[in-house]
Amino acid sequence: MGPHKTATTYIQQNLFANRDALNAQGWIYPLEGTDGLPAHHHIAHNAALYLGGTETQVLADLGSRARAEGKNILLSAEGFCRWVPKRFQGLAEIMGQERVELVYVVRDPFDILYSYWAEEVKQGYSKSFADRFIENFTQGAQSRLLNPMRDLAGHLASGLTVRAVPYNLVLADKTDIYQHLCLAVLGLADMPVPDARPKNTAFPIELTEFLRLLTALRAQGAPHIGSDLRHRFMENTTETERTHYGNLIRRYGKTARRVVTLEATDFVKRRLEAVVTKGLTGLWTLPIEGRSIYKDGEQSFVHHDGLGLWHTPEIRSALEEVHERL
Repeated sequence: MGPHKTATTYIQQNLFANRDALNAQGWIYPLEGTDGLPAHHHIAHNAALYLGGTETQVLADLGSRARAEGKNILLSAEGFCRWVPKRFQGLAEIMGQERVELVYVVRDPFDILYSYWAEEVKQGYSKSFADRFIENFTQGAQSRLLNPMRDLAGHLASGLTVRAVPYNLVLADKTDIYQHLCLAVLGLADMPVPDARPKNTAFPIELTEFLRLLTALRAQGAPHIGSDLRHRFMENTTETERTHYGNLIRRYGKTARRVVTLEATDFVKRRLEAVVTKGLTGLWTLPIEGRSIYKDGEQSFVHHDGLGLWHTPEIRSALEEVHERL
């Protein structure tokens, strides 16, 4: 059940590619609810259709097949993070399954915040990283992006089973996170990794900022304009041009460059870590005793002041040219 920016796409691609191998070992990774994608986003984002609506029979039939074959059902989508316990219980009832086990990957929250902000820019938001950082930082444990317990506390209280994967420790142990999930959660050793390519490759920060300003120029005050502009930007510019736009900001935007630095001992971060460590005691997929589940050491996040970039003639000229072209 996610959340975003925790290798979910990579895991889903491998689960999808390994459907036959999973099926042979008792796990059905169904095509139902994928809507042409390698994950079950259509179920996660359309609960009303599947839990009493027009698609309910699809799940009922899937459950009947699983029971007849004596197999478990494996679903994956980040959107399940927003489900309440009642939905998961309804899902199990419709499919005739004995129980639901939720798997949640826990990653350093400030890395998630930075990556999530960059993804928001791709999806048509133009808010600066500084604004996103401060609004979440000041919320502390009340921030959904920074505190996984906002997603998980209700499920734990309802009695649902939760397994927590410590993302940063899995990486520190140089273990493939997909193979770790297969072994620790599914009980399957030596599962092949058919798709080892990185997914959702991030833009360099300079290109992210260029796209953010392009979005602001297009939005004219609207908070969100969707991903169409980014798609047109990618389709109507060459890789060489995109490198050029990034280099413009790298060269001429130096005075607008900013860095948010988080010390290793930062109180908010370590407080968040303590909340999650305590809340998920005994639920981790590997031993965490004596280890930090989040990154140790100082963290730095580069971003830019949008107004400073806009008032740089070379950058503004390029933005206006691309905006006119698109």
